[in-house]
Amino acid sequence: MRQSNGRPLRRKLLGVAPQEAERQLREQAERFALEIQHLREALEQARAEEADLTAQCEALAAEVQEAQRKLERLQKGLERSRTMAPIQALVLAREIADLEDEHAARLAELAAEQERIRAEIAERRASLQQWVTSLLESVAERGGG
Repeated sequence: MRQSNGRPLRRKLLGVAPQEAERQLREQAERFALEIQHLREALEQARAEEADLTAQCEALAAEVQEAQRKLERLQKGLERSRTMAPIQALVLAREIADLEDEHAARLAELAAEQERIRAEIAERRASLQQWVTSLLESVAERGGG
């Protein structure tokens, strides 16, 4: 290494020999290079994490939008249900009333049929009783006479 007249003096003034100064500078340069490498790696990792977080945020934003659309659909459906509920209640009430009327009519028909059958049974019983009585009288007349 070529030295100018002022350098040895300047290095000696600093109290460090030229070879020691070069060694210290090399070590410092290596430390700086290593630190720069670590910083670059950390920067790359931070960028990768940022990209990952950005992707996660975008996915979450899409999920939020889908959830919002679903909520809007559910709210519209709920509103329709609320609107239709009174109408459906009236329709069901009418159907129930119709069924109750039909049931009452059938019960009346069954009661009338039951009464007709009872009357027929009573009539047949009376007729049978009359026949038996006539038969007994006729047997009694023949046997007694």
